[in-house]
Amino acid sequence: MNEYGKKLYVIPTNPYISGTIDSILEKYNAKMIRDIDWSTIESRKDLYKLASSLAKENNWFLIDQHHDWTNVEAHIKYTGPLLEKLLDLSEGDIIVTSYGTGGHSTGLALYLKHKYNTRHIVIFPDEPIPAITTYRTKNMYFFIPELYEVREFPWSKIKDNYHIEGRIWDVGMSGYLVIKAAEEILKETDNKIIAIVADNYEKYRK
Repeated sequence: MNEYGKKLYVIPTNPYISGTIDSILEKYNAKMIRDIDWSTIESRKDLYKLASSLAKENNWFLIDQHHDWTNVEAHIKYTGPLLEKLLDLSEGDIIVTSYGTGGHSTGLALYLKHKYNTRHIVIFPDEPIPAITTYRTKNMYFFIPELYEVREFPWSKIKDNYHIEGRIWDVGMSGYLVIKAAEEILKETDNKIIAIVADNYEKYRK
């Protein structure tokens, strides 16, 4: 059992997540649910409905990372201090992230901005990408516009190179988007840029 004495079940965000993660989950008494009919999943809303249905049927507690503020709090408590420990942060540093669920982008901004006056830039693709958790919409639960600058980056210009460079760099689509956007931002400033890349290529490889 994990530290809470509970069994954890994880629903993957897409069918391509590597099986190697299963052994990691086992250490925390967690299990990835693999028998999902992906033909019925057209959006993240469908995954949320599936998770809600399974939780209700099995009397499970649903950890809703898209709407539970503890997602943001976890990044304030752990991710922010970790970056502080690993990096030589200073005033004016630029943090570039994707939005994702909003947990890391908002949590890091809340933790670092008031301590170091860091500048936070959140990158969105200029078109919907099925594999990326959040395209820019109006219902992003943790979105706090005064915390960060928002930029759209032209995915159409880089998507052909993704399956080459993405594989070499071992980053997923959102990570690749952030890296390429950070390269462009570097041309605008002499300040240090920290690109937050949260996933890997294997997650999206068919």
